[in-house]
Amino acid sequence: MLKIVDTSYEGMGFVDFERDPATKRIKYFPERCKAAASLAFVDACDKFEMGWIDLERKWSSNPGTGVPARKDISGGSGTGENRRKCIFPGCGNHVDEGLLKLYGWKNAQCEEHIPDHVKRKYLKSLEGKENGQS
Repeated sequence: MLKIVDTSYEGMGFVDFERDPATKRIKYFPERCKAAASLAFVDACDKFEMGWIDLERKWSSNPGTGVPARKDISGGSGTGENRRKCIFPGCGNHVDEGLLKLYGWKNAQCEEHIPDHVKRKYLKSLEGKENGQS
């Protein structure tokens, strides 16, 4: 598990085990366990999008990579190419920035993948406002 401030992610890493035909024991067992743990750590870092901007900045000026040059999106209109996509593996849906702001959620996730506890927290805050609490 990788935890940064109040957010944590668990990554998954898989490595196939190979058995020695003569002894039927798993070959290189400790190394394969370490490789699986490394892949899990990389997967968790990937969910935080760690290093993505730095990689893009470093390689975007190279036309051979096929990565377009980074545009300044800080003052962008929020439409078209500037829209972020959900970080959930295999999703690819665009993120509704207004919804994320409403929920107070910073991770780029579509409505389907925003955790239920975040939605419940928002609903509880609405109920509190309706009952006169702040």
